[in-house]
Amino acid sequence: MVFSIEIGQSTEWRLAIRCSRIQPGATTDDLGKTHEQLVIRKAMKSGADFSAQHRSVLPDGAVRWLSGAGRIILSENGAPVRGVGISLDVTERHTLEEQYQQAQRMEAVGQLAGGVAHDFTNLLTDRGQVEQIIVNLAVNAQDAMPRGGMLTIQTATV
Repeated sequence: MVFSIEIGQSTEWRLAIRCSRIQPGATTDDLGKTHEQLVIRKAMKSGADFSAQHRSVLPDGAVRWLSGAGRIILSENGAPVRGVGISLDVTERHTLEEQYQQAQRMEAVGQLAGGVAHDFTNLLTDRGQVEQIIVNLAVNAQDAMPRGGMLTIQTATV
């Protein structure tokens, strides 16, 4: 969607209406303004190009992600006169990026779970090895005491 607006006294009102549709979770600075508002306000003062991405809620409640870029045209005395630009619906791309990030998080959880399972298996295997060591110790003690004797093994939880 290409947009062009005449900037006048109602610009702040239009900007407020547009930005009020941005839902909680949008990037905000310590003043509570959305990133988009700050970018556009800076462009309105300098005439610089701007670009911003935000989510918008349509009247039917559907959430759409929009990416916009434009320029604020200033008068000879530096006052904003017109804004021109383009806005693109990037909802599908944004959804795919979120799904990819979720898959990466799930992979990390899977790797962590695999590591824990490996460590747990090692603990169980080490117990089997400890039992084998004790049996070997007892057999060696029997060989070392042909006339008999007492083998005392004491264990403790570590």
